[in-house]
Amino acid sequence: MSSPRPTWRLATLLLFAGLLVLQASGCARHRVDGQIVRNVQFRGNGGGFQGAGDYLLRTAMAQPRSGSFSWLAPSRRVSLDQDTLLLDAWRVETWLAHHGYLDARFRAWDVITLRPPNARRGAVVRVIGHVELGPQTRVRTMELAGIEQAGRPMLALLRAQAPLQPGATFDLEDLRASEELVAVRLQEQGYAYVTVRSEVQLFPEEQAADVVLHVDLGPPCTFGALRLVGDTTIRRETILAEIDVKQGEPWRRARLNEVQQRLFALGTFSVVNVVPELAWDADGAPIPEVPVRIELAEAGFRQLRVGGGLTVENARQEVRAGATFSHVNLGSRLWRLQVGAEVGYASLIELRQGDRLGFADLATQGAPIAETSASLTIPRFPAHDWRLENQLSFELGLEPEYRFATPEGSTALSWQIHRKWSARLGYKVRYFDYFDSSLPEDVSLLDRRGRQLDLDFSDPYLLSSVFQQLKYDSRDDLFFPRRGSLSVLDLAEAGGPFGGQYNFVKILADGRIYRPLPGLLGWHPRITLTARLAGGALLPYGAEERAQVPFAERISIGGASTVRGWAQDHLGPYLYECQDAETGEVLQCSSAVDQDQPFDGANNEDDDIIYIGGKAALYGGLEARGYWQRGLLSGWGLAGFMDFGRAWDGAGVSSWADLRARASQIAVSVGGGVRYKSPVGPIRVDLARRLDQFPMFSNEPRVALHIGLSEAW
Repeated sequence: MSSPRPTWRLATLLLFAGLLVLQASGCARHRVDGQIVRNVQFRGNGGGFQGAGDYLLRTAMAQPRSGSFSWLAPSRRVSLDQDTLLLDAWRVETWLAHHGYLDARFRAWDVITLRPPNARRGAVVRVIGHVELGPQTRVRTMELAGIEQAGRPMLALLRAQAPLQPGATFDLEDLRASEELVAVRLQEQGYAYVTVRSEVQLFPEEQAADVVLHVDLGPPCTFGALRLVGDTTIRRETILAEIDVKQGEPWRRARLNEVQQRLFALGTFSVVNVVPELAWDADGAPIPEVPVRIELAEAGFRQLRVGGGLTVENARQEVRAGATFSHVNLGSRLWRLQVGAEVGYASLIELRQGDRLGFADLATQGAPIAETSASLTIPRFPAHDWRLENQLSFELGLEPEYRFATPEGSTALSWQIHRKWSARLGYKVRYFDYFDSSLPEDVSLLDRRGRQLDLDFSDPYLLSSVFQQLKYDSRDDLFFPRRGSLSVLDLAEAGGPFGGQYNFVKILADGRIYRPLPGLLGWHPRITLTARLAGGALLPYGAEERAQVPFAERISIGGASTVRGWAQDHLGPYLYECQDAETGEVLQCSSAVDQDQPFDGANNEDDDIIYIGGKAALYGGLEARGYWQRGLLSGWGLAGFMDFGRAWDGAGVSSWADLRARASQIAVSVGGGVRYKSPVGPIRVDLARRLDQFPMFSNEPRVALHIGLSEAW
């Protein structure tokens, strides 16, 4: 084992050198004449508790302030423009009026010198704006006129959902949002020509506003003919067959978005614009039948993508590189072929031991990994809204205590039942081969107290199963959802009449919900509140020698995508070496049996633990996340979360006391993270801390860092 190395010293030197280079390069390329604005503050705005905080008022200004760390990077320094500052006084006052402060007055700017000028730069100043807010104007009444034809239930719904409500602060943004909501909701009811006009009466002496939204519904509409625009090599009949909007169908605005998403999902078009062609007759009356123009531009049917990835967790590190070739219009029939391969290296080193490990340990605690796959998807098989999915794959992987190789093949029929509902039915066969294993041949025999675990390490084994899936998805965005929900139910039946070595039923369920945080005191953040509840169970059946669950099929949780704060798959039962008190024989003890016994770290190394997953699991969490939409931090976001979960060996609950005992064993972790909106989805870095005090997990670290692509859910 290598000796400790002072890596922190090297990191410190590199950081210091980088700062010097950054400062030197900034000084060489940028010089600011005049006064340098360090920051902009306000006085008299209530400290931000009345919806007029410094940040919000600065968004109304044209005069910027110097960026963060401008003392290191002079290119981020901003000079003061007195003319712009004078106009900003009017802009701030206008912003306040639009957000309910009709009597607000801007009094003066103060420019305070923080640092005098020198030969290299001008004076550094702080700008302070003095405002008088006055009382806020409240919405006294908010009425909707002209929608009697839509019915009383729709009128009640619009009144309840409108952002501008009686008693709330009068806010111009809420007024515009209310206009848009009314128009969108009525377009979903078939009124394609609906227009909304607002009328506001202000009563400054009463700090009150009466609002009326005048609605012109127009006639109920239907879809007209669909017209494709653009040069395409794909036959137009084939494209139209993918669109389920029919001429004469009642008009719905959401149907246009569905057409666009469905055509984009084919992967054959780089541009898809779906435009309703509203028209009026000679007398100026709207024409109820609305044609739709679909503008298309084809993308390249063949694509080659090359990339890589890095995963860093406490007990597992991976680096991967791979390539994927896809053809999205095979045989000019919209058949999709995809072939990919990844190679990499994985290690199972505990990061907290990093100062005691060297490169030689990477060879003993790591190994090459690889994965290849080929898939062929045939649309409209056997009918519209159906598709046939075929896949072959091979994986060479690494897990604690063993390596494995597994070829797999599957075929499935997928059915788009409805816009939000889908289902799958298929068959899968998998061959699993262990090698380089340090596992005992039959762990359950060596563990007298853990025989009920029924762990099976048959090498090799064949698993044959059928599977079904029912899915409901109403999310407004696949990568950055803010509203909607996702529910997935997966069933798999292995063995029995389908062959293979094992008989068991696998049930997995996953439910997620997304809701935007409403406006608060005039503040309109783009924060999404999310919740998740998931779990599963494995139920063996049939003859005793076949009624088992193979080790690799057990349910494992813990890690970046299930319960943060834990290493990958560590939140559940495990085996470890122990000694029989009577005979002194070394046994394989089970944490699933000794729930309250701490892991004996004095007599065992981390390598002695074998994480075995469970036959049942429950996990989920709550998270609030939001992204900045503009400014220096545009595209960046923050998140705070609470995760919980546990995997158990037994799948059944025999009594109320058993249920309460399992609930008391659920582990909880909390944490926060940073997000970035990349072109391929959110990149996240999460730091989580365990809150549990379970003795059996005394050897697990209290804090874990997770880095990944895509949100946890």
